[in-house]
Amino acid sequence: MFLLSLVLLSVEFPICTAPGDQLCPDVCWDGQSFWVVWAENQGDSGKIAATKITEGGIVQDPFFVCSPGKGVSDPSLACSPDTLLLTYTRQVPDSADEDYLCFTLLDPSGIPYYGSGGIVGIFAAGPIKPVRCNEHFALLYTYGYSAGFEYPTWGEVSLLDGNTPVEILDVPAPGGQFCSVGDGLWIGKKLLCITSNGCIWLEDELHQNPHQEGYFYPRNSFYECEQVRIEDRIGWLYYPWGNGNPVFDILDSNGNPLNPEPLELNSGKNFIAEKSISYGCERIVVVSELSTVDNPGQVSLYGTEIDTTLTRLNEGFLTAGPCQESKPDIAFGSNHFLLVWCDNRAGNWDIYGRIIDSLEYPGIEDEKPDPVSGYLFSIDQPVFTDRLGIKLSSPASEIEKITIRDALGRTVNTLSVDRGCSLCIWNGLDSKGEIVRSGVYFISLELNHGRALKAVKF
Repeated sequence: MFLLSLVLLSVEFPICTAPGDQLCPDVCWDGQSFWVVWAENQGDSGKIAATKITEGGIVQDPFFVCSPGKGVSDPSLACSPDTLLLTYTRQVPDSADEDYLCFTLLDPSGIPYYGSGGIVGIFAAGPIKPVRCNEHFALLYTYGYSAGFEYPTWGEVSLLDGNTPVEILDVPAPGGQFCSVGDGLWIGKKLLCITSNGCIWLEDELHQNPHQEGYFYPRNSFYECEQVRIEDRIGWLYYPWGNGNPVFDILDSNGNPLNPEPLELNSGKNFIAEKSISYGCERIVVVSELSTVDNPGQVSLYGTEIDTTLTRLNEGFLTAGPCQESKPDIAFGSNHFLLVWCDNRAGNWDIYGRIIDSLEYPGIEDEKPDPVSGYLFSIDQPVFTDRLGIKLSSPASEIEKITIRDALGRTVNTLSVDRGCSLCIWNGLDSKGEIVRSGVYFISLELNHGRALKAVKF
């Protein structure tokens, strides 16, 4: 199937190319500009740097937010209008395999508030994640202590009461041994938390029973799950147990799948590691590290773009060449996405960014003939303003129906192709005769034996 990738903007730029390695970038949108943070470690010095970037790709000079010491990693940000919550891990002195789970509150210029911050535990199974709820920031983390060859772990969720973490969830460990909290998302009036026991809904209230029940799996058991808010729904990216490829679901506000089957994002012999997901302009963009078994030392960024009907719009490698790209993170602002990643094109790890409207690679191959009918149709232009020609590959043997749908899958108009004709014109009007809004629309020819589909920009 061929679906057009609309390239409206693609601006790539270096964010930080300082000596040494810059690692683990994270990006968030504060309502006016993007914030990017990353870790820098040189010898016994560990720092977290930050910058602000406009949607036009203008990068503020980077500055150091804090210098917590050796072995800083996994910085992450959550934003509110007047405060940013920064979380990160740093190495425990004289320990090779344990890290403190840390947090600090920043003002709108990126300066830590006086006396803010603290440590919530010792790392053993996963990093610490910040989430902005309605009134509070949430901290989601897994901690534990070394015990011989095993690491018993505990998963917790806390809300910040000022600068004090108040525990609202203590994940029970099956068998009393291992448990974890992976990530979370504020949706509607509830906090969806991803744990080793499944998902659970929490309130934005300081006084809750931390030993809660009500864990559930939206479709089946999973691991390495990430989610994104899609208006009042949830984008759900995860690995099902027993399946080597990630799949994508859309859930309602109660956590129930809306699509009959999940969409598998990758197939073949590819290995996917770090990944990030974002939603904007009525589409979901997933960017992952990807390597193949034929060249396991080469890691590049691979993107998949889909709409809210789970139609695959485009996919492919974002970069090429001898360099490696890793640790992608993506966020949506008011009109554009910002993708950030680690890049070693200069021989050490630097931070690069790209402002995009849509993914800019060639995309999926052209649509192949239906194995039954060989039936195809074409459009005369990918972007139009008042007239779109839709040409059938052969004259219609019966009256054919062409359906126009918007990016949310809603039917906008239905056109008829009379018997013996092969050309149909859409003038950009809906079924009421009114001009449709600017955006992406899907043209589909409905047949008894299948459907042909293309996308256009109006």
